[in-house]
Amino acid sequence: MKDKICNKTKFISQYINGELDTKKYADIKAHIENCSICQDEYNSLKEADDFLSLYKEEDVPRILNQKILNNSQIYKTHFSFMKSLAMAASFLIAFILGIYISNASLDTNTNDTAYDFGSETLYSLFDGEN
Repeated sequence: MKDKICNKTKFISQYINGELDTKKYADIKAHIENCSICQDEYNSLKEADDFLSLYKEEDVPRILNQKILNNSQIYKTHFSFMKSLAMAASFLIAFILGIYISNASLDTNTNDTAYDFGSETLYSLFDGEN
C-alpha cells in the first residue's frame, strides 16, 4: 500500500520516452529532483526501460507471414462456404413453410367448389345477381 501519492507520476513514463513538450519536460525534470515518490517511480521505470532496450527487434521470417496468410485464406473460404450453406438452408425452410402455410390456409371443406368460390363477381354485383 502506498502511503504517499504524487499526481505527477503519470507523466514520468512520457518524460523518459521524450514525449512531453519542452515546458512540461522541464517542469517534470525539476519535480523529479525534489520529489522522492517521483524519484522512486523514475528509477523503477528507467530500470525497466533499460532492461527492455537490451532486446533487439527481429523481423518475422517470411515463411511465417506466408503461413499466417494461407491459414487466413482457408478460414475465409470455409466461412464463405458456410455462409452460402446457411443461405440455402434458409431459402429451403422459407419455401417449405410457405407451402405449409398456403395449404393450411386453404379451406379443406369439399362442399365449396371452384365455381361457388368464384360465383360472386364484379359483373354480378352490377347486374343485381348474387
